[in-house]
Amino acid sequence: MVVAYPPGGTADILASGIATGLTQQFGQTLVVEIKPSANGNIAAELDAKSPADRLTLLMTAPGPVAVNVSLYSSLPFDLRTAFAPVSLAGIAPLLLLVLVPQDIPVLTLRELLDDVKANPARATSHRRATRRPRTSRLNC
Repeated sequence: MVVAYPPGGTADILASGIATGLTQQFGQTLVVEIKPSANGNIAAELDAKSPADRLTLLMTAPGPVAVNVSLYSSLPFDLRTAFAPVSLAGIAPLLLLVLVPQDIPVLTLRELLDDVKANPARATSHRRATRRPRTSRLNC
């Protein structure tokens, strides 16, 4: 089983539990290989290029797999044909962080929004002419 995220996280913990259960059920060791990087593309490529013998599984979240076709101009595999969903392994809360440079005196999202309104030249939002998503950032 190839895991697209760093060790110690939710995907690793779920993959290890699944591997233990499948090893006990089938009497063959299921190896968990951690391959984080490139928004899951390294693990996905490894899985996509494995023999189609149903012996290699990919543990990933749906977001990166569904979004990568828009984030990257080319991928070393075709997401539409390389994979088939097998099971929902688990549901975990997603933490989204808003970070600002330390020299911006804000502690809450409300303070950040007020600061952006007060200093509009410091904040930018743009959309590239490629298939990339809209991004926002503070210019500091």
